[in-house]
Amino acid sequence: MSQLAGEFGALMTVQDTARSWTSDLARDARAWTGRRIALFVNSVEMGGVEEHVRQIAAGFVGRGAEVLLICPESDEIGPLADAGSAAGGNVVRLTLSWGTGSLAALRRFFKLVGLLRSQRVDVLHVHLTGYTGGRWAILAATLARTPAVICTLQIAPATPVKWWVRLDRRFINLLVDRFIAVSYVTRGRLIGYLGQSSDKTVVIPNAVELHRYSARPAQTRRLILSSLGIPVTAPIIGCVARLSPQKGISFLIESTPALLAGVPDAHVILVGDGPLRAELEKQAVDLGVRDRIHFAGRQEDIPAWLAAMDVFVLPSLFEGLPLSILEAMAAGLPVVATAVDGTPEAVEDGVTGRLVPPEDAGALAAAVIDVLKTPALAGRLGAAGHARAELYSESALIDRLAAVYAEVLAR
Repeated sequence: MSQLAGEFGALMTVQDTARSWTSDLARDARAWTGRRIALFVNSVEMGGVEEHVRQIAAGFVGRGAEVLLICPESDEIGPLADAGSAAGGNVVRLTLSWGTGSLAALRRFFKLVGLLRSQRVDVLHVHLTGYTGGRWAILAATLARTPAVICTLQIAPATPVKWWVRLDRRFINLLVDRFIAVSYVTRGRLIGYLGQSSDKTVVIPNAVELHRYSARPAQTRRLILSSLGIPVTAPIIGCVARLSPQKGISFLIESTPALLAGVPDAHVILVGDGPLRAELEKQAVDLGVRDRIHFAGRQEDIPAWLAAMDVFVLPSLFEGLPLSILEAMAAGLPVVATAVDGTPEAVEDGVTGRLVPPEDAGALAAAVIDVLKTPALAGRLGAAGHARAELYSESALIDRLAAVYAEVLAR
C-alpha cells in the first residue's frame, strides 16, 4: 500500500472513531436540522479557500443545518456571498480588521459577539488563508460562549516562526477546539513550526464536486479555443490559478520557449487573474511568446475550461492542498505540478501525475513535453488521477467535518 493510501486509511480510522463517539450526529443527516453553523472567512478575494467555504455551506445546508456565512465587505469576495445565499445560507458582510480605526474595529468585534450569541451558533468554523490571524473571530466566539470553535488552515510556515508568533498561537490553542489541516505536511508543520496542539490538529483534505467534471462534449473545447483564436488541434497546456507570487506562474512562462521547441504547435492558457497579470504579460512579450500564452482572466465555468486542456500545470512555490489540482484530476487531465507541501499527497509522481522541483522552468518544460508527446502516458496519468480524485469528494469532506463537529459538540 502506498504511503498516501496508508495516510488516508489512518484518517478514516480517526474519523470513524469520532463517528462512533457521536453516532446520531455524524451518521444521520437529519440530526443537523436546527443546528447552527457559522463559517467565518477573513480573505478579501476569491480563490480556493473561498470555494472550499462555499462547498461547506452548501453541504451543511443540504443536511438541514442553518448556515451563517460571515465574510468581509470587499467587492472581490462578493461571489462567495452570492454563492452562500444561493445555497440557502444567511450571509453577513463584516470586515473584522483593526486597520480601519480602533473604535470602529471594536464596534465590529462586539457586533460579531452579539451575532454569534443572538443566533445561538453551535459551531464557529474559522477559515484562514494564512497560518496566523483569526484571533478576533475566535475570541468573539469565546465571549459568545459558542460551544464549538474550529479553525481550518490551508498553509503552514515552511520554517520555524519567531517566538512571539508561537506565543500568539499558544493563546489561540487555548480557545480553539479543533484545528484542521488540509494535508499531512501542513499538519506536521503547524505542530512543529507553529506550536499547535497535536491532539487538537486533524487532517481533512480539500474537496472537489466530482459531478461537475464529468466528460464534456467536444464542442466545449472547440468553442473555448475558437474564442481565443487557437486551432482546435493544438496541444493545450492549461493552468487555473490566481496570478500571485505563490502560484509561480512566471516559471511556466519562462518554460514556454523550451515547451515550444519540443511541441511547436502548443498553446498555454492561463485561467485566473491577480496582481501579477501585467508583469506576467510583459514577461511573455519579452520572451517572444505572447502569441502562444493566452490570459483568459477569471472564469466561472472552470470545468468547461479544463475540458479544453490536454495537460494541467501548477508551478506553485508553496501550497496546502491546491483545489485546482483536484479539479484537474477529477476532469481526467494529466497533471504536472511542483513537489511542494501537500501537493505530493494527491499527485504521486509517475502514477497520478508528474512532479518537478519548484522554481525550475527546465524541469517543468521537460515533464510537460514528455506528457504531451507520449499519449499513452498522458492517458494513464489522467485515468489514475481521476480515480484518485474520488478520495476528495465533497460528500467525504462534509462527512469528515460532521464527525469533527459532532465529536466536539458531544463533549
